[in-house]
Amino acid sequence: MKRMLYLLCCGGYLMGAQTLPAKTVAYIHGDVAEDGSIPSGTAAPYDQMLLTDTGNKGCSQFKAMVEAQGYAISQHYDQTTTLNAGFLDQFDAIVFGLHQKVWSTAEKSALDLWIRAGGGILMYSDSAAGGKYNVVGINNPVGQNAVNAILSGYGMQVSVDQGGGVRSYTASTNAPNPIIWDHPVFEGEGVSPVAIDPAGSAEALIPLDDAHRIYESKTLAIDPRGISIASPVWAAVAHCRVGNGNVIAIFDRQPMWNNGPGSDINEEDNKEILRRIVRYLARDYGNSSEWLALTAEGLELTYRHWSSARNTHIGVQVSTNLPEGSWQFDSNRVEHIGTLPDAGGETARTTVRFIPNDQPGFARVAITPATNSLPASSIIAINCGGSAFAGSDGTVYQADNYFVGGHTDTLPGNAVANTDDDLLYNYARSNFSAYNIPVANGTYTVRLKFAETYWTAANKRVFDIALEGSLVIDDLDLFATAPGKWVAYDLQFPVTVTDGTLNITASASINNALLNAIVVTGQ
Repeated sequence: MKRMLYLLCCGGYLMGAQTLPAKTVAYIHGDVAEDGSIPSGTAAPYDQMLLTDTGNKGCSQFKAMVEAQGYAISQHYDQTTTLNAGFLDQFDAIVFGLHQKVWSTAEKSALDLWIRAGGGILMYSDSAAGGKYNVVGINNPVGQNAVNAILSGYGMQVSVDQGGGVRSYTASTNAPNPIIWDHPVFEGEGVSPVAIDPAGSAEALIPLDDAHRIYESKTLAIDPRGISIASPVWAAVAHCRVGNGNVIAIFDRQPMWNNGPGSDINEEDNKEILRRIVRYLARDYGNSSEWLALTAEGLELTYRHWSSARNTHIGVQVSTNLPEGSWQFDSNRVEHIGTLPDAGGETARTTVRFIPNDQPGFARVAITPATNSLPASSIIAINCGGSAFAGSDGTVYQADNYFVGGHTDTLPGNAVANTDDDLLYNYARSNFSAYNIPVANGTYTVRLKFAETYWTAANKRVFDIALEGSLVIDDLDLFATAPGKWVAYDLQFPVTVTDGTLNITASASINNALLNAIVVTGQ
């Protein structure tokens, strides 16, 4: 994988910074004749779906969409392409288009290593990979075999073409993945549903079931030939996280092409979903597994996030006695510095500082794409100092409850930065000593929401927060950290409850503690 981060010498000390370089995408295609001859030879190639083809079944609009992100995309013929480190390391993402090659064991191994290091692939199947549907048969397995030679290793398989007519499906409301966070509609025609192993780690981003179906032109009864997964979950869009990389499969080729029969890239939300998939595969969110110098002054990082689905999970892993996979999400070692919108308003660039505890060293960071929506496993949400409140993401906050001491700050009408729920942050409970929330024993994620409501200078309010007796926020100065007055600042922490009560305690060294809202979700 190409490196995304570099180190700068600034003011006599080393500071880490992240660039947002141009991403590179490979598009792999094949060559088959109508009668199934591979390669087509002297016959005309059948439905190659080339990036250079501006016709109805070409993919020039897909190419333009990728390039509009500032990426470079190039196409490669499967039979003359070898998946090895020399080829793979040129790219951030690979789209396996309509192709026929069944990749060798060595190629699959090289691809797997590349994915685990941070690469991303998109795959789909179609009867056209074997030739013209009414000549070689709509259920011919050529495309299925080529795709599943790779996809099966990740708990997913594509079916043969079902001849399923025009069909569209949507994601669940408040789905957390940025590809489908606003439950867009994905439409295809023909349809090779993706089978997901329910015992594996793959997930259905857009399920293919009646509950998520928006439209169908004919009834679909899935033919499972060639599928070896027992009792699969079926999906229109499926995803598997693999190490630091990602594998995504979609149920049809039609969302990719310009304007062919059935559906195309301009129908429903197809283009937007494909754009998000490519961005996700290219890790265009600032995620990194690189080790960076963490100096006494800290480490600054700039990353890009979706404006409407903010990347809220920020992790820090330091090299000193912290095992692999132990991440501190949204810890008090992360300081938000500022956010600037990108052109067009789709994304924003945010700068954060990672602060060392008591010694410099090395750190690596992860910024996980996530929405601010409340997961389905939500337990309780409280509007501290306020009445019942419905958040813009669908979260339902109950009126202030379970607090010990303090008083309410009621300041409606003030605009609050970094949130769509200004009113939630216009209310707060301050000078409290605790919240004791009854919950079943188990492990939870606790999100604490803050905004400075009064002070206009640093060092006027400094306080600590503990969960179940363990200090999680030490000397928080909201004005200095958010930074500023009326700026939303959220932190979240894992906690295990063993006595039936989640205890959130607060103490202040300057002025008093303040809290705007609490959201507790199950893990």
